[in-house]
Amino acid sequence: MHNPYMNTMPNVNIGSIGDGSRCIKELRGILAIKNGRVYIINERERPTVIIERNRLFPIGTFIPYNFSNLTDVPIPSESIDLVVCYMGLHHLPQDQLDIYLKMIYFYIVNIMHMKN
Repeated sequence: MHNPYMNTMPNVNIGSIGDGSRCIKELRGILAIKNGRVYIINERERPTVIIERNRLFPIGTFIPYNFSNLTDVPIPSESIDLVVCYMGLHHLPQDQLDIYLKMIYFYIVNIMHMKN
């Protein structure tokens, strides 16, 4: 679904956490995103993702991530414009959820300060 009231965003790099990319195609349509890299951050690739995303071929680069061991994600700094966590938070151990959200906040605040 294309939003006629929104200008097209030509290049937006997306980091999709924990959902296997099922919402990326629709999100690109809603936000009028034409191009950009997609990083799929999840524990493992599952065959069912093909059905969930309604597409045979991958929509982005799969990045394996162990949600039980919170470390940096191996993606270059300042290379993601939009982070999507459509269904990913349930993968985290609940006692680490607060730490994880603080890490995301810390990175976003630092990037905003560097750009100003």
